[in-house]
Amino acid sequence: MKRILPFFAMALAAALAGGCEVAGPPTARRPAPAGDGRLVVTLNGPERSAIDLTVELTGLVLHARGGGWFQVPVASTRLNSVEMVHRQVPLADVPMPAGQYDRLTLKFGRATLREEGKLTDLSVPPEGFTLGVSVEIESGSVTPLFITWDAERAVEAGTALAPAFSFEGKEPELRAVVAYVTNEEAGTVSVIDRAKDRVVSTIQVGQAPRGIVVEPDTRRAFVLNGGADTITVIDVNSHRVVHTLNLEVRARAQELAISPRGRTLYVANTALNSVSALDTATFSATAPVPVGVSPVALAVDSRSTRVLVANAGSNTVTLIDAFSTRAVATVTVDPGPVHISVDPNPGADRVFVASPSSTFMSVLAASSGQVVRRLNVGPGAVASLPDVIPNRLFVVKAPQNRVAVFDLSLNAEIGAIPVGRGPHRIALDPDRDKLYVVNRDGDSVTVVDRVSRRVEATIPVGRRPYAIAIIR
Repeated sequence: MKRILPFFAMALAAALAGGCEVAGPPTARRPAPAGDGRLVVTLNGPERSAIDLTVELTGLVLHARGGGWFQVPVASTRLNSVEMVHRQVPLADVPMPAGQYDRLTLKFGRATLREEGKLTDLSVPPEGFTLGVSVEIESGSVTPLFITWDAERAVEAGTALAPAFSFEGKEPELRAVVAYVTNEEAGTVSVIDRAKDRVVSTIQVGQAPRGIVVEPDTRRAFVLNGGADTITVIDVNSHRVVHTLNLEVRARAQELAISPRGRTLYVANTALNSVSALDTATFSATAPVPVGVSPVALAVDSRSTRVLVANAGSNTVTLIDAFSTRAVATVTVDPGPVHISVDPNPGADRVFVASPSSTFMSVLAASSGQVVRRLNVGPGAVASLPDVIPNRLFVVKAPQNRVAVFDLSLNAEIGAIPVGRGPHRIALDPDRDKLYVVNRDGDSVTVVDRVSRRVEATIPVGRRPYAIAIIR
């Protein structure tokens, strides 16, 4: 882990002795650009807070080793120690000249301490606090910087704000329990530690990353970059990009799926009305399979060995035989299908096709390729996830900012879970029995206890998140 020593100051002399100083005015010099990287700054709230402290963060300045500085644009941010417990706040995602940086200045406006109903203004140095860090910006890469606030040590003698912050970068060997979230507008993948439900790293990928899948043995993740017609391959042990694959030119692909044994990737070429199959060992591709108009989603049914493709422009689902890589059937479904989920429960031969413009959801039998049922889920369904409880389905309703709990035997909604703005995708963490809901308009992921259906956390991620994959 790239780690920076914590600096906790209870008095100015102690701060100076510990490597912290009250910042003077920065010089007008800036580091000479040597190729741009990106800096993503996130504030981690305290683990606990016995005090009620509110501060206004007004600015960040990163100082280059050897001289020069870089103003990090941040909007004025109000931070309350009680509200921030176990939470994260994104502060900045900005281009930064490549190089090494060894100091960070944090500037604050007003700071207040509430005790027994009384509000006390704390003194705040107008120059801010300058602390030692160790940050290396690499050209073409994202460098995450996490600032942790120890609020209980942030007040000096009850009258002054103290710089109780520590810093750390990404943890490259973090492996145990993580999730990957693609951020379409940011061009990144957020790495979430599922044990703590917080972002712990950020990975630079291609332009407009959308779909993501993981090999069954979880050695690699594959990210589809729709804006670049490429696939980024990530080693999930090191969280490093190891390869980039070129796809069909101008394919404008959106989604991909992977075979049960992880040997084949299936890519929906939305603009070309076809599906490509790629060997994950050699990255060689078969001839594209013609499907319907505007294929936007795929799923693989291991029992029927079929790949199902949702064609949004022709209101159909194409079934492809996984062995021959040939289309074997086309079935008409409700208008504008955008997502497919396969019921994994034993004995279930069901595939759910979400169509947000329709009030119904088509249910297919993968074995026969026929529509066997239509569920009255109401409008706005953009995705679904079969529950581990048979005959129960989670339905993502984007316009209503909620996840509906649907009983298949009753053909009725039996509950709802409020989530963030514009929910788009949903995934199950089977190890912790949690649901992770990607909120596209809210730039966040909502964490829900599957059994109680209670929201446990909201995790800020990158801009316009698209999809999520659970790494096990």
